Amino acid sequence: MAPRKVITTCTVTRSVHTPPMSPHLLVTPDQIATDAIAAAEAGASIRHLHARATNDGRPTVDPDVFMQFLPRIKQATDTVINITIGGPSLMRLDPRLAARLRARPEICSLNMGSMILASFPVLERPREWQHDWELKLLKATRNAIFRKPSADLQTISEEHGKGSGTRFEFEYYDVGHLYSLLHLRERGLMLGPLFLQFVLGLIGVIGADPDNLIHMKHIVDKLFDDSYQFSVLTADRHQISLMPIAATMRGNVPVGLEEWTLTGEVQSRPGTVHPRIQDPVVGGRNVCRSARNAGVEGRRPSGISMASQAVTLRPGRLEDVETIHAALLKLAIHIGARQDIKSTADDLRRYGFGENPTFSTLIAEVDREFAGLCLHFPIFSTWMGRPGVYVQDLYVENRFRGRRIGEKLLRRVARECRAAGGVYLRLSIHTDNEIAKAFYGRLGIGCSSHEQVQKIVGDAFFVFADSTEKK
Repeated sequence: MAPRKVITTCTVTRSVHTPPMSPHLLVTPDQIATDAIAAAEAGASIRHLHARATNDGRPTVDPDVFMQFLPRIKQATDTVINITIGGPSLMRLDPRLAARLRARPEICSLNMGSMILASFPVLERPREWQHDWELKLLKATRNAIFRKPSADLQTISEEHGKGSGTRFEFEYYDVGHLYSLLHLRERGLMLGPLFLQFVLGLIGVIGADPDNLIHMKHIVDKLFDDSYQFSVLTADRHQISLMPIAATMRGNVPVGLEEWTLTGEVQSRPGTVHPRIQDPVVGGRNVCRSARNAGVEGRRPSGISMASQAVTLRPGRLEDVETIHAALLKLAIHIGARQDIKSTADDLRRYGFGENPTFSTLIAEVDREFAGLCLHFPIFSTWMGRPGVYVQDLYVENRFRGRRIGEKLLRRVARECRAAGGVYLRLSIHTDNEIAKAFYGRLGIGCSSHEQVQKIVGDAFFVFADSTEKK
């Protein structure tokens, strides 16, 4: 069996930890560059990068600091660079985005909602603090709200996503954040394949519980079909217990300082856990190597640099027959009805592209690559006295989902029908296809309340057609 390919993200340093927490905390540009390159060589698909002031290790969003290590990393490896759109929650948006605009990375982490994010319990653990900013930063989280209003999300999407071609890694700290993305996608602000990260177990967000993870995955499936990839990040020891669950859900692998490098050590008082930070790069390299040994291959996230790719629609042609038939097979497999497909490519060629075609196809392409199709044919309503169109099959390739290709296909077919005098569109949905029901519902295409589809098929149809009416 071919190895499963996963996206491995390695974070070599981040903005929450302070120097007394570990001697392995990376601060200088040279440390960050060296270990980011080492992580890539070990198999990381993405390097998730933060920056710190060299003199005292405090987190910074200064683009000049980022540029002290980014060119070296890019020159040494070809893996994807990820810069978080972060910074202090009360800071204006422009300074927080300055490094991203200057570096123009292929992907950016984007928190999808406001939340309480508290780090002050760290103060209760005995430490030898090295700098004044450490205490101030941690104490401030008692009264701080991590702020991400809708206006900021819209600005980021319009000016820093569409405007530069950067994709986003959407970070979710609670279920409500998923609906924020749904709202933005429905407004056409967050397009393209989704790369999601569930963040659990921090103080003030959804807990690191298997039931919560399963529930979040269920909601994502409900809202976004299967047009996404995801990974799971948790606080402290929970990463080790939840990662296998995420893997069974076809999730990807985050490693490094943000993830399972915080490991619990039970102290003398029952119930008291004091974390220690292990070397994030050593841990990241070990995870990547272990994954390779287990037959898991690394890969880049799909959709990177896809924002500039145009979706085009065109009529199906005779040379498309094999592609159309393969798409119909995938659609049948998706709804668990592979055994019901009896057609062949020759059948499609005969009845769709012969002298008297009984159906038409509309093909969607992304940069000349097949992305989806709509197979349809004309119908007529004797009650309304007007023609219409019946959509038999609508299909979009997984890697192109989330770009409204299905909607584009349907609207084009509806417009062509209207231009010919048509006034309605009909289709049917497999009874178990809840994803399709939700999709059509969002477009205003609902189930008829006074009609039920009836059919006779196969041998029963032949008997019916060949027999005479009973006297």
